Amino acid sequence: MNNIQVVSDCRLDCVPEEILNSRKPLLLKGLVSDWPVVKSGDTSNTELSAYLEKFYCGRPVTYYRAEPSENGKIFYNTSFDGFNFKRSEADLRHVLKLLSEVSADHDSPMYYVGSTLVDSWLPGFRGENPLTLMGVSEPLVSVWLGNKSVVSAHYDCPNNIACNVAGRRTFTLFPPEQLENLYVGPLDITPSGRPISMVDIDNPDLTRFPKYEKALKKKIVVDLEPGDAILIPGMWWHHVKSQENLNVLVNYWWRNYPDYMGNPEYVLHHALMSLRGLPDDQRKVWKRMFDHYIFDYKEENHRHIPSNILGILGARNRHIAKKIKAHLASIFGR
Repeated sequence: MNNIQVVSDCRLDCVPEEILNSRKPLLLKGLVSDWPVVKSGDTSNTELSAYLEKFYCGRPVTYYRAEPSENGKIFYNTSFDGFNFKRSEADLRHVLKLLSEVSADHDSPMYYVGSTLVDSWLPGFRGENPLTLMGVSEPLVSVWLGNKSVVSAHYDCPNNIACNVAGRRTFTLFPPEQLENLYVGPLDITPSGRPISMVDIDNPDLTRFPKYEKALKKKIVVDLEPGDAILIPGMWWHHVKSQENLNVLVNYWWRNYPDYMGNPEYVLHHALMSLRGLPDDQRKVWKRMFDHYIFDYKEENHRHIPSNILGILGARNRHIAKKIKAHLASIFGR
């Protein structure tokens, strides 16, 4: 197991670019400890709930409920034809009330509100609890809350700073190259929209998942106290365990490339349909094509083409992206 690098001198109102550009996880110790919402949680769960409610706009939130027997784990059901929780919509105040009613019950259901946009559901919250990411213009900012829960290892494409507002969380992280050792489930049938590791990280079955032993050697485990934050670079796998009866987290997602470039996952999904089923010899040819144009690309590869007819091989910009998307739309619309 590896240790995470700790950064303890970040300014509350400004995270510098050298930290945001890190390609390894960082523990940002005490980054948001002066936020009013963190201080309200330090007082009591009642104060914390009241603080959140004063910003709440009244729009229903989506929340998960799992039976006590699931021990807070968000996963598939035993027959793998569904999930082990139920989704519902409710007023956030109702969810907070449910959490307060089970707070003293160790054998209680799990209630979990996942990624919920702060500016849409808690307008004004960021004004009192600011965080500036240098060089990042419009991060996607979400709130997560609930009681004890376990979110299986998954990745996100964007970079992420997760700020632990209340409760204790344990993050277990794996670098992207551990993909084949994490026994990832379906890409399109997932508990919360992201492919997840099928390994129970708290109690791994190495007979069923023997390659996971290799991932164990690369894992990073970090505990977050209220006010701490963690930087998770894009595509790093992370398993998240929330430890308390009321846990709140605010996270910031951003990409370090222009939004017009689109989502690489869409390319992967289309390649599953178009490339994976080809005969071996054709797949090898297409692999060489992708290496030439994408993965091992060099500008010299197309210097023989006059610049005025480069077309979609030209420099990446919004105009070229629009042309490619229009071309793809015309193909997929047939």
